[in-house]
Amino acid sequence: MEKDLAIVADGGGMKCSYSAGVLCGLAKHHNLREPEFLIGSSGSTGSLAYYLAQQYAGLENMWINLLVLNRFIAFKRLNKIMDIDYLVDEVFKKQEPLGIERLRNSKTKLFISATEYDSGNVKFFTNHMSGDIFEYLRASKAIPVVFNKKVRIEGIDYIDGAISAPLAVNIKKIISKGVKNIIVIQDGEVDSRLTQMFWKGYSFFVNKGLRSTINRKLKQGDSTLLNFPNVNILFVSPSKKLKISFLDNNRENLKNSFGLGLEDAKSNKEIKTFLDSLAK
Repeated sequence: MEKDLAIVADGGGMKCSYSAGVLCGLAKHHNLREPEFLIGSSGSTGSLAYYLAQQYAGLENMWINLLVLNRFIAFKRLNKIMDIDYLVDEVFKKQEPLGIERLRNSKTKLFISATEYDSGNVKFFTNHMSGDIFEYLRASKAIPVVFNKKVRIEGIDYIDGAISAPLAVNIKKIISKGVKNIIVIQDGEVDSRLTQMFWKGYSFFVNKGLRSTINRKLKQGDSTLLNFPNVNILFVSPSKKLKISFLDNNRENLKNSFGLGLEDAKSNKEIKTFLDSLAK
């Protein structure tokens, strides 16, 4: 295990295909397989779980082949445009079974964020907790309106982790664990105006606590501009603009996005320099 090293992956729906490619590239080209901590929200949590289970071929197969079906994303299905139940119950459990025991036995701690619906507070589940990891992943990915469902765990309703734990919150969480070296994978873009309008509109229909959390999320801005003193952070973002959107599961776009992440991990000289400095 690589102590004092963490990987943080951004949320972002289907754009997280890029971070999945980077994760596979870190394992394949840099032999980075077991950092001390992993953390992510929403669309990135499944990729982090497969990465930690060392199921790299399965991770690629999932993004390029299994998520392209209408069973997962269908705009005609207005009550459930993105079917997270299909993702968890069919893909994670059956089509490309996630190695839960390997996750539980790993020395690496994976933080999976979710948002408490009634309070708006963040909840960090981990692979070392005794509950159902599949339900932790389901809760983290429960995007309002698009999935249109809350996930109940031990009497508490949860929704999308990216609401209460955007990238900056996850970075601060890892820093609070005492980690001094962090690789942050992001899709290279702050929320679009359309995405911001979606969250702003949604906030009018929820309780005060959740509304306050959404407003904080909207004010986050670009995490690369934030100041994290006394920490060595490497931001990894696309070397060219991604041609994929939040709800785009076109096979070619997913393949290109994943492939770009894989190639960026291989060719980004800063990654090698960063990792070499840890070995000294």
